[in-house]
Amino acid sequence: LLPVTADPRDVRWQDDPGWVLKAAWCNTGDTVAAVDVTPAPRWAQLSGQARRRPERWIVQRRFEPLRVSTPWGDLLSCIGVYTVNGKTAGAYARVTRRPFVDGHATDVALLVGDHD
Repeated sequence: LLPVTADPRDVRWQDDPGWVLKAAWCNTGDTVAAVDVTPAPRWAQLSGQARRRPERWIVQRRFEPLRVSTPWGDLLSCIGVYTVNGKTAGAYARVTRRPFVDGHATDVALLVGDHD
């Protein structure tokens, strides 16, 4: 279920809006960026860091997150799963109005139940 993920040294991502740049160990979304939606100064900062220290970054193929209807309008959603040594350890959910789920997204409750 993971989008195509690559080492930034292995693909041409710098000017391709089909790729999203992310710090490898970021879990808050504050380093998620894409060339076509991230403000130019911020894109220059993050992409420069990725070029200087590519081992600390990944790129992922961009995809269209699921839109959910809420009292505040349609929002993009993201459900993430935490793993420890390959085993599920938890999950989270976030929503946003922005073009992709990043550090500006809002945490929301993730309810899990039986599917009968």
